Amino acid sequence: EFKTYNTFDGLVSNTIIGMLLDSKDQLWVCHPHGISKFEANGFKKYLTPEFQTNEGKLRRFFLWNDSICFVTLDGKWGSIYNDKLNPRWAITNRTTLTVTPSQKSIVLALDDSSLLIKEKHGTSIISHKKDFYSVRGVFDLKGQTIIESERGFFTLDQNKQLRPIQVPFKNRFMKYDSVGNFYWTESNNNLIKEANHIADTILKASTVYEVVQDMQGNWWFATNGA
Repeated sequence: EFKTYNTFDGLVSNTIIGMLLDSKDQLWVCHPHGISKFEANGFKKYLTPEFQTNEGKLRRFFLWNDSICFVTLDGKWGSIYNDKLNPRWAITNRTTLTVTPSQKSIVLALDDSSLLIKEKHGTSIISHKKDFYSVRGVFDLKGQTIIESERGFFTLDQNKQLRPIQVPFKNRFMKYDSVGNFYWTESNNNLIKEANHIADTILKASTVYEVVQDMQGNWWFATNGA
């Protein structure tokens, strides 16, 4: 059984680019021009004038320690901590294509065929031109940072060198369920559950942007509204 939430329930927008659960099991939803947080009486909105500009449009967001961090189109970062929206600061002048946090670092794929790796003790940049051209996604899988490209999947070794890697799923990765030991994937606007080389289609003809599971075992799907 599915329950649908939209702007009538208080969402900033029906256009969703990301979704996550924080350490308190609170659901956060990222839109191009604002952020929504699910509360008992609906959604709380986080909006600023900057979010309404093209340069300040939200590109990605993620959980880092106890903060909700976000990256805007112009490469600046911002955060929400203790329910306070903090100002943005510059980390790169390049457009951020995608970003993912892992256990030890944050990896950003930039529009100049490079990866920016932010760690506790510093920041480094590596080029991926000799390995692949297009970054289709970056995600954390069992503690490993995985990059999906037009030439397959790659991981970063301890020396920050890109190495090809085989993955146990066939379609575009979305989420790994460590309890059920299966993968949520996507293909041709279909949401798929993959396990032991068997694929079951769960949702058809509906673009799913994010999949998260709360502490009660409920699965949340961010879709295009179809």
